[in-house]
Amino acid sequence: MAGEKNLDSFKTLDGFGLADRIESIRNRQQKPVSDIKIMRAAPRAATHVFVTPHSIEMGASSDGETAVGVGVHSNKGVVIKGNVGIAAMPQEISIGGCWIMNPFMMTCLPSTVGTPIPTLLFAPPMGSLRSLVSSVVSISAAVGAIVGKNLA
Repeated sequence: MAGEKNLDSFKTLDGFGLADRIESIRNRQQKPVSDIKIMRAAPRAATHVFVTPHSIEMGASSDGETAVGVGVHSNKGVVIKGNVGIAAMPQEISIGGCWIMNPFMMTCLPSTVGTPIPTLLFAPPMGSLRSLVSSVVSISAAVGAIVGKNLA
């Protein structure tokens, strides 16, 4: 009990006593283990897949300390940690779905005021645009038929 008296005299940064903080941690609700899934290559391997209802993480480490991997969280987005290698030609890399890298950039010609060379080219996915235009035509035909009936 003497140890707890000493703990009460310490204050954390937010003003709570250390003993109160420890007690609140002890009483905290724990998530059910069934909601969290962990898969490893071996019992003590640093390579893992960690799945929760709101996130997934895939990671690896050669020395057990420096972890690299990819994490996807429903609220926080995508996190990539470590070196990234992309094995594709520049025109095969899509940025934002409608822009591609300019293949002319591979010629190593400088972009100057007199000869500007854009880094990105507008290249919308034609298959998606075709289906979008088809849908717009169908909807406008249906609206036209409904409005035409109401006017007659």
